[in-house]
Amino acid sequence: MILASTRGAKRERQPARLARPIALAMLLGTMLVLTSVFAQAPPVDDAKIPAVGELKAIAAKKQALSNAFMPTGSPAHLQWIQQLADALRKAGVQNLATPSFTFTKWTPHSWSLTVLDGPNAGPVSVSTYAAYSGATPAGGVTAPLAYFSGVTSFLGPPGQPFTPLFQVGGETLYIAVNGQSLAEALSSVDVSGKIVVYDLPAPQTPIEGMEQLSFFVNDPGSTLLPFNSTGSTSALFLIGTLNGSLQAAGALGAVGVLPFHPDMAKNYFFTGRIAGMPALVLDEDAGKPLEQAIINASSPPSANLTLVADTNPNAQANSITGVIPGSSDKEIFLNTHDDGSNIVEDNGAIVVWALAKYFASLPLGQRPYTISFFISGSHFVDDVDAISYVKNNAASLRSNALVDVAIEHVGGVELAPQADGTFAPDGQPDATILTLGPLLSDPSKYSAPVVEATIEYAKRVNRSIVCPFSVFPFGVSEPWLPVTNTTATIDAPAWLLVYDIPHNKEFTKWLDFQQLRDTAKGYAEMVTTFLNTPADDFTTAYTGDSARRAPAGRLLEPGHEPVVRTLLPSHPRHYWSVANRN
Repeated sequence: MILASTRGAKRERQPARLARPIALAMLLGTMLVLTSVFAQAPPVDDAKIPAVGELKAIAAKKQALSNAFMPTGSPAHLQWIQQLADALRKAGVQNLATPSFTFTKWTPHSWSLTVLDGPNAGPVSVSTYAAYSGATPAGGVTAPLAYFSGVTSFLGPPGQPFTPLFQVGGETLYIAVNGQSLAEALSSVDVSGKIVVYDLPAPQTPIEGMEQLSFFVNDPGSTLLPFNSTGSTSALFLIGTLNGSLQAAGALGAVGVLPFHPDMAKNYFFTGRIAGMPALVLDEDAGKPLEQAIINASSPPSANLTLVADTNPNAQANSITGVIPGSSDKEIFLNTHDDGSNIVEDNGAIVVWALAKYFASLPLGQRPYTISFFISGSHFVDDVDAISYVKNNAASLRSNALVDVAIEHVGGVELAPQADGTFAPDGQPDATILTLGPLLSDPSKYSAPVVEATIEYAKRVNRSIVCPFSVFPFGVSEPWLPVTNTTATIDAPAWLLVYDIPHNKEFTKWLDFQQLRDTAKGYAEMVTTFLNTPADDFTTAYTGDSARRAPAGRLLEPGHEPVVRTLLPSHPRHYWSVANRN
């Protein structure tokens, strides 16, 4: 700025009654200009990020509640909501509220499967129930068993003559039965009035295909595999379609057999919508003998299936909302959920708490934008509270929300199958999948600062992929796509939905608390970048694709070699792991 000299110039005196107000107004105007120009969030101070011991302490509180197994609206979940809200309030979140929402709650009380005749007569070891599947009277249902064989799933381009489930990695996941569509296969067998046993295939996340559609891949050691086991998560999507089709064909009950060791088979297959037909889940140790008994029998053996459950269409649980005020009404949202299957699956709230504590420690002048919080209590029942919140506040969110930062199940370690079928850490962090939602103005383009900040975060996270949401369309960021930019972390490891994990392994071995702290610091740096980005820049389209990606879709990293697909000839459990590569 150049100031003109007034030395020697003749100046007129202002009337005294006007001089002070004018000077005051000029001073205030200058202060406002200086505030708008110089209000910046400082670089992240590592000393202010909660220590590993603090993260462990808050995680231990959750773990103490039903081993962190928290179906939506369960007593443990409702108690955790209040504990988490209190922790956020103490951390400095203001205007904190826990608004209630209504949903349909399905609660199981007992379940069993008993073969009534033949050489295998007797009780069958049941791993779990299919959540929200249905219910039986106390005495259960008794019917002949039928084995519906040949169920497979695979990825292929759209247009295959099979039963589509969803798209992932640019391809469609299909169900096929002996080379036919599900409808064709059911038309040629009689399942009416029977309890149907079938194999639940466990397809994998197509990492290789996702890399081709990604903005960025950080895998300098080439340890990301072409297909990463999603295990239980795949079955989550398969089981609803299979059971619904079987029910429509007249089946009285269903039994899905997972290709998992007993330790990994207790999965919470949530859907949030009651299917109307009772269904149970077996591990392979119990399921394979049952299937063989049905095949070998001269006439189908009968069985009794019980699944006693009640339904409450007016159940209530709570969301958590709040703000850390900034110098502007423009908002950066921190978003996660607090219902879930285990301490790793829904530990995003622990990271959000750490971020709340960090940013609340900064003075107002170092928070250019307001940081808003939304923690969903209904992710396992179709995100009903998030959908409602976004719908009811859509106009304000479109005007003020610059970006939604969603954080889910982070800090987990990768597990590899052992010779005995159990799983153990293989020394690698679990793969991190970061997804980005498109610009509101153009669904084919993405916000430049959001893409760039997410890539910067991924550079600090080994074994990470940054891709469009459409490539991996899962997680709590989905309800926010119609109102703002989104960046989300959403992993899908084999253990994601496992509950009742033996010997507390999830807390002591499956969760890396130093990695959890590194995640909190990385997100603090991302949010700091957003705080220091002019609001108008969030609508600028990212144009760095061709310059930042190799022609095949992977950003070239020093020493990075292509991964070659390797089968698992020694293990039939359909898992991929670095330990099984040749």
